[in-house]
Amino acid sequence: MKKIPLIIDCDPGLDDAMCIMMLGADEKYDIRGITATHGNVPLENTAENALFLSHYYGIDCPVFRGAEQALLADHENAAFVHGKKGLGDYECAVDGLTYAEGHAWDFLYETAVKCGGELVIAAVGPLTNLAITVLKHRDFPGMVKRLVIMGGAATIGNTIPVAEFNFRKDPEAAEIVLQAGFPDVTVVDLDCCKKAYLNREEMGRLAELPETNRIHGLVRSMMEHKKISDAAIIERYGKEYAGNRAEKMVICDAVAAAVLRDPSLVQCRDVYMVVETEGTETSGQSIIDRLGLAQRTNVHLAAEIDRDRYGKLFMDSIRYYEEAEV
Repeated sequence: MKKIPLIIDCDPGLDDAMCIMMLGADEKYDIRGITATHGNVPLENTAENALFLSHYYGIDCPVFRGAEQALLADHENAAFVHGKKGLGDYECAVDGLTYAEGHAWDFLYETAVKCGGELVIAAVGPLTNLAITVLKHRDFPGMVKRLVIMGGAATIGNTIPVAEFNFRKDPEAAEIVLQAGFPDVTVVDLDCCKKAYLNREEMGRLAELPETNRIHGLVRSMMEHKKISDAAIIERYGKEYAGNRAEKMVICDAVAAAVLRDPSLVQCRDVYMVVETEGTETSGQSIIDRLGLAQRTNVHLAAEIDRDRYGKLFMDSIRYYEEAEV
């Protein structure tokens, strides 16, 4: 079977770690590299986490450092959720591991050229690396077969009332990417991710993952850190927004990975989406043309998702690291 070339652009982050885990468990993908950007925590931490995760999951692909900050104004990171270094309390061992030489944006473009129109990109952090690639190489979008973005919010946000974190962290980059002309863009927004939670039973299995599973240490640590991050979210946003976090666990970037692995999980609607870049209280808001005034579309917006099938796919991905030869 000819494998599909894939680059993961991310800001690890616990949710990114689970996204990489899921994509590493899908043998139809040839992960050509991971490009790290600022986001959940500073680049020095996200890049180190990406380097560690590539080795930890047995992917061993090149890891490139990318953008240290947003194109223009930067906004608060999410260390209060992911921990100071991004992976909760888990200690990453990166001794002997080295970054690939060069910049993320050059690697993205060069790989797209080499893949001859077959490259797929999973973009699950702020879109700064992709925006720089677009600005530097105007023909880049036409060389990418499929782009799946975790970002945006059709309704309520999770940083400010109207904006999701990844788009809020670099609104200008998000707008550049959405308007760049990528031929096949799927946006997995916050609304969709909230429908693709892990239930109490699945969370219990993760918390008690046996030591026979190679990644049990990180997964168990993530479940322990969930108690800390849940408390931080409730303190900051209140119980009404936070909801009953003991019953559900939403891992947004893992949802994007699931959509890449099995597009039939979601029902999409084609819409025209722009990102607000100037509003004092709305910068980063994803705005959908619900009136059809643009008379065109630029993204497939994931609207509904099969929760049960998503849960099974996630847990099957976890089991891959126990049962499969990697």
